[in-house]
Amino acid sequence: MAINASEVKVYPTKSFFTTNLTRDIELQDAILDLLDNCVDGITRMQKRKPSSADPYSHYWAHITFDKSQFSIEDNCGGIPPGIAYEHAFVFGRDPERAVDGGTVGVYGIGMKRAIFKMGCRASVLSQHAKNESLTVTIPEDWERRDRWEFPCKATGKVLNELGTRIVVEKLHDNIADEFSNRTNFQNRLSRAIKQYYGRIIAKGFGVTVNGVAIDHEDFRLLVPKGYLAGKRLPKTSEQIMPYIFDGDFGGVQVDLVCGFYQPIQGDEVDEFDESVKRSADNAGWTLSCNDRVVVYNDKSELTGWGTSGVPRYHGQFRTFAGLVQFKSSDPSLLPMHTTKRGIDANSQIFLQVREYMRIGMGNFTSFTNRWKSDDRVVKAFAGTELATLDQIEEHATPLLRKVRNRDSARQYNPSLPQPPSENPTRQIKFSRPQRQIRTVAKFFDIDPDEVSAVGEAAFEYAYDEARK
Repeated sequence: MAINASEVKVYPTKSFFTTNLTRDIELQDAILDLLDNCVDGITRMQKRKPSSADPYSHYWAHITFDKSQFSIEDNCGGIPPGIAYEHAFVFGRDPERAVDGGTVGVYGIGMKRAIFKMGCRASVLSQHAKNESLTVTIPEDWERRDRWEFPCKATGKVLNELGTRIVVEKLHDNIADEFSNRTNFQNRLSRAIKQYYGRIIAKGFGVTVNGVAIDHEDFRLLVPKGYLAGKRLPKTSEQIMPYIFDGDFGGVQVDLVCGFYQPIQGDEVDEFDESVKRSADNAGWTLSCNDRVVVYNDKSELTGWGTSGVPRYHGQFRTFAGLVQFKSSDPSLLPMHTTKRGIDANSQIFLQVREYMRIGMGNFTSFTNRWKSDDRVVKAFAGTELATLDQIEEHATPLLRKVRNRDSARQYNPSLPQPPSENPTRQIKFSRPQRQIRTVAKFFDIDPDEVSAVGEAAFEYAYDEARK
């Protein structure tokens, strides 16, 4: 066939988005993407309100599913009509469109990918103002239609509160099976929400899965008693305290803290004990971007274990935990994957921050190695108590010092207790005339210029005589 054209066809197919792109994300992560959108909605709402210590309080998201359908409903402000008509349902983000500060939505694929991951028919209801709403429908035969647009209808009121409801029907067979009662998916999803949204839930955001509320666990580390009461620590004190770092990295604010979340238990602990296993599950590094956790309790080379002098993770380090928070008004600067459930290991910001993670981690792993076979380690943890992240940061300012060669960065690297020596040594230092030193050196057949060796030989000779 003869071809006479100055251009070739370049355009996406619908199946690329409905089938191929959905393969790159797990079902659990797809649902978490929708939950991210809820939280992003809160961030947009907060811009119109005074700042609050609990920015997520009074907001909620309810997730329900069974083998026939999935839905997620929230009261997080809804989708503004302008964004809905021009941006929200486009596959990919317009590079000319400004990103929403404080959010994590960067790529413009999360909601659509999640919907097509689960089924082939859906509706999105949005109540953005009291009498201003819209309903967008994704028909079951949309992929076979020529037009790319989704049907949309503007109405007065579809929801009782300002928010969004997404309903996915005609579930794919494998998804319907996951949502059925015979699987453990509900428990796995609930556990993931607890892990990845713990900080946000702690700040007031309510999440339920099939009617069951998700709780949270505060990130806590050991500090000396009195620290929470505002007692200032002596600069030279040797106490159990976290390593603390904060700084600005090209528009990304980084807050890092790590330390012990429970005392070292000693070598006699049974590694197969269930309580020890649960303890080990809580160890490692957690990384978050704009309050969303992207890496949870990592114990691999990704977060510095087994690199640059830091030992590989071992059960003896099960009492160590660290948290790094990346925050930016421009989410495109954050070092996270498109799935928002992983860190970009090649990000220059992350690579720089990891050096400070190693500094903090190295201090605590060295402490553990020095004390691990010493029963007196219990005394090292005497007089400590657990403090939440907010409490640690609240009292950290007097401890922080500027970091050399890095503007706008501060850190506190604690002096941790050293094991007491069974036979402590002290230095003996004195001076004698050179003529006397040569005489003693000749007696011991030592080079008179090796004055330290002469002194040691004289002491050993006197000590042996004293013991007779």
